[in-house]
Amino acid sequence: MQKITKILISIFISLYFLHAPAVLAAKKQAKKAVHRADQSKTLGIGGMVGTDVGVSVKYWMTQHKYPLSIHGATGYDFSDTWMILGDALYQFNNLTTLNFFSPADLHGHVGAGAKVGFDQTKVYLRIPVGVDLQYQQSPYELFLDLAPMVRLNPSVGGNFDVHIGFRYYL
Repeated sequence: MQKITKILISIFISLYFLHAPAVLAAKKQAKKAVHRADQSKTLGIGGMVGTDVGVSVKYWMTQHKYPLSIHGATGYDFSDTWMILGDALYQFNNLTTLNFFSPADLHGHVGAGAKVGFDQTKVYLRIPVGVDLQYQQSPYELFLDLAPMVRLNPSVGGNFDVHIGFRYYL
């Protein structure tokens, strides 16, 4: 019962943070949707599910010569703990264009980061690899991350994260 309560609390917290971008977007004046390459939209907020369920945030540092971004997330890890993670990502821009509901650009990313679980204070080093599907005519992005991890605390070991989710760019 305690595990179900933790999952429900995580879902409600995540839904609250997912609702905020929609409210902010509704308050802005209606304007024509722009291609994701528009650098004025650098902050993406959304949700993710997989080995963890929670809120995902991505901030584009630059899209010029070295396209870098920072990814962070918080939520419920299904090993009975609340977690927070952060990654620095190098983006491989415009691998191909797909028509998945509408025209979208497929980008890849690879990076390094850390994850902390707060139940028994587990600390992991992460190496995320994934793809981002960024829609050309709307501020939405779908993503898939695979991340092998090395556990440093309380004992050395390994694990693996898989996340699928979406983000809305503000």
